[in-house]
Amino acid sequence: MRHLSTLSLAAALTFTVSASAQMTTYSTYGSAAALGDGCMELTTGPASNAGSVWAEERLDLTRPFHIQASLNFGSIPHGAEGMVWALHTEGTEVDGYGALDRAFGVEFDTRAQTELGDIDADHIAMINHGSYVHTDGPDSFTAGPVAAFVDGGDLEDGEDHLVDIVWDPAGPEMRVYLDCEERLVASIDLMEDIFDGERFATWGFTAETADAFNVGRVCLTENATGTDTEIYACPESAVQLVAGGLDVTEYTWAPGNVVSDATLQAPFYTGVTSNTLTVTYTNQCGVSITDEVHVIVEEVNVTLASEGQALTCANGGVLSCQAVSDFAEYVDYTWTVNNVEVGQGMTFDMDAPGTLGLEVTYPGTSSLLCADNFSMTVLVDTMRFDVEAGLPGTITCANPALELLGATTNDPAAAIAWTTEDGAFEGATDVATAYATAAGTYVMTVTNLNNGCTASDEVVMMEDTELPEVTLGYLDGTLDCVVREVAMNGTDIFPQEYTPLVSWMHAETGEVVSSDVDPVFTTAGVYTMVVEFLENGCTTSVKQAADVQSSVDVLDLSDMVLPNVITPDNNGNNDRFMPFVPGHEDTNVLTMMDTYQIQVYNRWGDVLFQNNGMPLQWDGRANGQVVDPGSYIVSVSYEATCGGVQKGDLQTTLEVIY
Repeated sequence: MRHLSTLSLAAALTFTVSASAQMTTYSTYGSAAALGDGCMELTTGPASNAGSVWAEERLDLTRPFHIQASLNFGSIPHGAEGMVWALHTEGTEVDGYGALDRAFGVEFDTRAQTELGDIDADHIAMINHGSYVHTDGPDSFTAGPVAAFVDGGDLEDGEDHLVDIVWDPAGPEMRVYLDCEERLVASIDLMEDIFDGERFATWGFTAETADAFNVGRVCLTENATGTDTEIYACPESAVQLVAGGLDVTEYTWAPGNVVSDATLQAPFYTGVTSNTLTVTYTNQCGVSITDEVHVIVEEVNVTLASEGQALTCANGGVLSCQAVSDFAEYVDYTWTVNNVEVGQGMTFDMDAPGTLGLEVTYPGTSSLLCADNFSMTVLVDTMRFDVEAGLPGTITCANPALELLGATTNDPAAAIAWTTEDGAFEGATDVATAYATAAGTYVMTVTNLNNGCTASDEVVMMEDTELPEVTLGYLDGTLDCVVREVAMNGTDIFPQEYTPLVSWMHAETGEVVSSDVDPVFTTAGVYTMVVEFLENGCTTSVKQAADVQSSVDVLDLSDMVLPNVITPDNNGNNDRFMPFVPGHEDTNVLTMMDTYQIQVYNRWGDVLFQNNGMPLQWDGRANGQVVDPGSYIVSVSYEATCGGVQKGDLQTTLEVIY
């Protein structure tokens, strides 16, 4: 494919610069040396040397560019490593592509190394980040390798070879031409894929020799980078225009009345207003080209871009300032602090308070229309907000999420952040009151959003979640109708420095029966012991802590009957009046009773006998004398609590017989 596009228009690029023309200068490094007429020898012949040439003017990766150069690879086949056109951000003191960490390169390789993924023929490849390997993907290469020539010919033929490297950010796309033939095309976003968003990059050529040698030479025309399609000029200055192609062809500029000579490759623009010009010429590949350039004539202007107007904690006490002008690199920038010149260029770092000034002038003229200035006062703002992390506290079982009562100013610019390395949070940590759930050191940091300055305070939170340890004692007996209560003895609770709060509960009913460590039980059943420490609210529950037994054989007294006859003759048979439960005549039911009221009446209703409520067997006596034989009325009231509450009233007619 023939190379159909060439250079646009540019300010002149050369090794000798004048103030009125926008020209690019170059610097050599390592073994490189200038030969004159825009040519540099990068390697001198012996093995193990490296040289480079770098343009002082960096390329803007957001705009198209077109690099043209003439390369000579020497005449010894496979005698050296070839050359690399490199694009990087590491300055101009670099002697070889392999020394770069973040870079993009177009490799013209004259030596096949299979371990790098090379092909046998001399070849071209797009490589990344100082690596020559073609097998590791984007970390080391973008495209290729492809043969340098369609027929596989050698680059080391002693001839000069025309190289064109064309960048189109709209694609984005990179194209490489050798001797007017397109050899390699790749889609790549240089800014994002290679330079992590950086806009400007240094460009140049490098060459290296290892265990072989060859002479490597590069020649750059004055317009090696091509030109912008837009050029800015101030009303009372002259700007030089430079067309592409070789300065041996005919040039035609139109309109011709706004340039110094419409037939020159590099005439001066003489118009006083903005204009669009075309230039027609034959390029290096013999193709007729018509290029277009817009010359914008306006007064020089400048503003300043910076993150605020103060030295703050956020910028580390250094305010980075960027000059902003439509004229960009076409004007000179001079920075002053308190009216003292401190620097040149489009950027300046202010590291002390004062009045920062920026003066911009168009080279070669003293017209006020070709100059502008800007100034601002830079202050110091390191104001920090007061912060208090609050008082220390203790996380307990009763309070497992402890409030961190921080305090700071009530200012919308105060951003709060709680942090801890050994504790834990519950809920939000960007508010003054946070919640700690573990012992540790808690740091409250307040950032002033206006300047990035921070202030911190810390508080230590302890933790007390000690659980009660219970050693159970023993029960001292079994309940019956005589033994009405059983005590627990010998129960211990540890650690003893805590105050235990004790609850004994019936396991079935949940009724709390005692708060003593060693309680007294009056009812049979299984009991649970719950112990809570007063100091931290931690609780231990011991199920089946006490199993109170009862040996009482409880009779149902609702079946109880009264006898209807006694024979109080002291013969040991039926001598006394005593209630009984049928089927349990041998059981003395009076032993079950807490109260037992008996009243004996004669036939006229007179009370002959009554007791004092104590259970007893009536022996037929009244006032110490045996009553007469006959019929009597006997009334009984009783209450028994042994084995459960039972009570009732009974009455019978009793016959006393002798």
